[in-house]
Amino acid sequence: MITTLVIIGLVFLILVHEFGHFIVARFFHVRVEEFGIGYPPRVWSKMKGGVLWSINALPFGGFVKILGEDGGENDPQSFSRQKIWKRIMILCAGICMNMIAGWIFFSGVYITGSPARAIIMEVKENTPASIAGLKNGDIVIAVSSPTELLKIPNADEFTSFTKRSVEKAITIEVSRSGRTESVSLIPREHPPEGEGALGVVITNAGFEKHSFFSGLWQGFLTTIDVTIAIILGLVSFFANLFSPGAFDSVAGPVGVVKIAADMGKLGLAYVFQIIGLISINLAILNLVPFPALDGGRVLFLIIEKFRGRAVSPKVEQTVNMVGFLALIVLMIVVTFKDVSRLF
Repeated sequence: MITTLVIIGLVFLILVHEFGHFIVARFFHVRVEEFGIGYPPRVWSKMKGGVLWSINALPFGGFVKILGEDGGENDPQSFSRQKIWKRIMILCAGICMNMIAGWIFFSGVYITGSPARAIIMEVKENTPASIAGLKNGDIVIAVSSPTELLKIPNADEFTSFTKRSVEKAITIEVSRSGRTESVSLIPREHPPEGEGALGVVITNAGFEKHSFFSGLWQGFLTTIDVTIAIILGLVSFFANLFSPGAFDSVAGPVGVVKIAADMGKLGLAYVFQIIGLISINLAILNLVPFPALDGGRVLFLIIEKFRGRAVSPKVEQTVNMVGFLALIVLMIVVTFKDVSRLF
């Protein structure tokens, strides 16, 4: 159920992105030829308002077909005949919609709130926790002993459980980097001062419930923080692209669905948080001035502005095709990494 919800969320984010292109193109009276849900082959279609609305067989997103987006059209309503600033706004509209969607998802999390969940902030060295293999950032999904099972505990519940279970074997199930791990250990009865029975520093991960307008404000602040973090992460990734282990911390579609599904065990609020994060990711990635992405197409328009004439459509299409193939190769590598982590 959670996995299905996450996949629906990913498709929704792509459709939101394409709807941004659609609505701004229509605002500037640029002809939109088709708005497709999914990818061809076409299953159903209907012409309405001068736009062909279609449902397609491959339900992995959607697309908008705008007249003249590849150049070579003389129709006054074609994309290629519009002023450069209008074309940039149409291209950036999808990015803006993803940013807005991320803000809405984050705000929704704050407005609805979510129960506290136990997360391990620090593992002390040479303790039962470190020897068993617990890591910083592990989210506790369940903890059990031969006589008791506690699912999705908060920090206080987890601490009380370990105190009741000193000198008994317990099993802790955690979510870690999209994977579920189980470790067995024995809480100490007389631990060193400041270490506790397991040797971990544990806190609550959750979202305090806010009023509507306070939630919107907190969602906005989170959107800003996440945007900055993603930009810094992208800079670091490209700076170390050819270094060993460059892809170890990168997740593709398979990894994202797995991470979100694991987070979903803690509650739907965490799924919506992940979807909001993905939405901001899509926005920032599309802003990168790389061929085949919206940012790459904007770069061509900026070049056109300074040159005084457009880049040859054939050259632009060739560059975009090479960029698209490079993205496919990158996606294959990341997906291979995702699958290897699952096994």
